Amino acid sequence: MSALDSRQIEVAEVVFPCENLAENLAFFTDTLGFRIESIYPADTPRIAVVSAYGTRLRLEEKSGISPKELHLTFRGTEVVAGAYDEQVAPNGTRVKFEATDIPPVIPDLVPSLTVQKLGGQPNWVI
Repeated sequence: MSALDSRQIEVAEVVFPCENLAENLAFFTDTLGFRIESIYPADTPRIAVVSAYGTRLRLEEKSGISPKELHLTFRGTEVVAGAYDEQVAPNGTRVKFEATDIPPVIPDLVPSLTVQKLGGQPNWVI
């Protein structure tokens, strides 16, 4: 099998199955701020492609398929007003929000003095 030529790939999409396309499309566009890229077929839409935050999602109307999990990472340490730690789309997809700028936990400095012999030598070091 030959190696994949990445120059030929134009778009990558993550497929999210859903039983009701209209409900899920409203959730991802209205609640999470995704933009509609395409919807088809025109007469009875069963597939919608939405994008935001560097991600393209392909919402496909299917039944009996387990929902997925979507992680949205944001700048800062606090969730934007109105957003929650986790939301659930109508198709059961769990949407989690994570911060990129979480400050490290640094314990309080406790000064101490250690005295020991240097490598088995009779000299003491501090």
